[in-house]
Amino acid sequence: MIYQMMELCLLKLKHGSYIRPGRSRGARVGIVFVTLSRGLIPYSFSLLEICSNNVAEYEAFVIGLKLAFKMHIDHIEVFSDSQLIIRQIHGQYKVRNAKLVPLYQRAKKVMSSPSAVTFKFAIRSS
Repeated sequence: MIYQMMELCLLKLKHGSYIRPGRSRGARVGIVFVTLSRGLIPYSFSLLEICSNNVAEYEAFVIGLKLAFKMHIDHIEVFSDSQLIIRQIHGQYKVRNAKLVPLYQRAKKVMSSPSAVTFKFAIRSS
């Protein structure tokens, strides 16, 4: 399997909600793995409900970590434009929003795997 060779991978998170009149509504999350050789492995998912950006970002983070662990990636650098989530994961901010508490707990549980996870703030692009 090609992914078993990756020791370090960058994980970039994207998210957003959408409403299409007469059609569907929900949120989408995008995850892009960037390998050391600058190869791109993109994934995108639709969530079933409209949700806040923070909920979508947590969902993208948890999904991305689970995928990385299945690909046997030893070290993951997560790039996110959500300072709130980065600071909550690091324990600098308390998780006060009731909708974020279960997502935060899932994220911490997934992070308890032996792989190393580091975070970097990515400035939001227009």
